[in-house]
Amino acid sequence: MEMIDEMRKLLHEKKACFLQYEEETRRIASQECREAEEFEAGIAARQQLIEEIDGIDERLKAMKNFSEEGERLFEISKNRWDFRKLSEEEQSLFSEGQEIFTVMTRIRELEPGALAEMERVRNLLQDKIRKNNTNTRFTGYLKQMDQGTKGMLYNQKR
Repeated sequence: MEMIDEMRKLLHEKKACFLQYEEETRRIASQECREAEEFEAGIAARQQLIEEIDGIDERLKAMKNFSEEGERLFEISKNRWDFRKLSEEEQSLFSEGQEIFTVMTRIRELEPGALAEMERVRNLLQDKIRKNNTNTRFTGYLKQMDQGTKGMLYNQKR
């Protein structure tokens, strides 16, 4: 029973991470992030959550490799057993795993919108950069002024 409780606890933590990941993805996809810095913070938060989830997965795999019971419980948590043949505690573990898969499915549905929004912001930033670079003649003139060849326009032939 101790192993099943520990696995259930880990699955609960994993679900909480996925729920946070889902929220970050929803924020990005819904255009709540208006500035590039907000996108960067959202992406960084998602990356941190991925690392936490990977750590939890490693702990679950270690429990799987610990014993035959651990392997069986791991398979149950992945919904690879017949629900009707499981004990009440094992059904709880199965259900916890199923809830994680439900959240993962919702994330997959949000992901295209988040990617589209990230691309929109990227294009917006590229346009701003292009607009800032259109005034190169004046910038070149100022650079020449600093070098001591005053009075010559940047776009004139020398």
